[in-house]
Amino acid sequence: MPLLAGARARHGERHTIELVVPNPSGGPGVYILRWSSIRAFCRPTVHDSRLNQRLGTLPVLSPSTVRQAAQTVGSQGLAGRPAMQAALTAAASDRKDRQLTQFLLLLALTKQVEPSALGLVELPAGYSAELEEQARQIVPRIARRLDLTPDGVLSALAAIAEAFLAVGAEGQVAPARVPRLLESLACLRDELADWICEHCEDAQVGLADMIAGSADVTIKATETTLVMARAATQDMVGLLRNWRKAPEHVTSHAGRPEWLLDGWEHVILLWASTKSPAEQGAVMTEMAQLVPVLPLEVSEWVGMASKRDDHTNVCETISLDKDKRMGAAVSNLTGRNERLRTIVV
Repeated sequence: MPLLAGARARHGERHTIELVVPNPSGGPGVYILRWSSIRAFCRPTVHDSRLNQRLGTLPVLSPSTVRQAAQTVGSQGLAGRPAMQAALTAAASDRKDRQLTQFLLLLALTKQVEPSALGLVELPAGYSAELEEQARQIVPRIARRLDLTPDGVLSALAAIAEAFLAVGAEGQVAPARVPRLLESLACLRDELADWICEHCEDAQVGLADMIAGSADVTIKATETTLVMARAATQDMVGLLRNWRKAPEHVTSHAGRPEWLLDGWEHVILLWASTKSPAEQGAVMTEMAQLVPVLPLEVSEWVGMASKRDDHTNVCETISLDKDKRMGAAVSNLTGRNERLRTIVV
């Protein structure tokens, strides 16, 4: 549903889900709504309703858990067959990435604890059945050195791999989700800069400049947290020790890059869906309204203050409720958004 684009979910009272929704009138600020109040603003699709139900069952709401929930609901075909296929493809890709990340973490641990065992393996370009056979040869030797059972080592590495799935591990040839999205965001920033130069008198130049500036700040912050997250894997013994003491602390640090990029994927796809300068100018306002605001914690993570005033002011540039053709527009945007779901990023 277009009016729910850019919404954020959070846990409310009594195990309910609350949505933080951009002001539907286009004015500054946001509304915090329970699902029962959403119908006052729009008519949610079956897909949106089912996704909300799924989110209500999650013990923790994070970009990764919400994405997995969206994959599960999307795979049921409620947003159409192309979106269903995209969800299934993304889920299969995640499974391979998860197995590969776990193996790369095992290699890093082997290099630190039992380097002589490295002769048993070859650095993989991707997941394959051979990786499992190689792991079966390495794990017992590693477990003995760490005074753990082989199952204990594999269980810990699987859990850590889940935490690092989005950021990836050192030695990973194909980039993980966060580096891929970071590259797409950099392309968006650069293309917007080119668009500004070519359309310097366009009324939307100010919005394009704001979006590009926000993207640039986000890229710099994400790159810093990505380096910090991956640095933890350089001491796998210490990482295992920290995981056993406080797994939530490790997950929090590894998840910072994904939190910073949360919400940008839809903005990137909106831009990618345009084919002409006219379409690009038309979609600019919608993109500007959906630009994510950096978390307040970013100042603690990288020493960077999050800018909220600039983003809030942008919302004053559009008033959706003044368009007499809103019904048709919403219908068109709903179809467009469902097509965006078919793109795997």
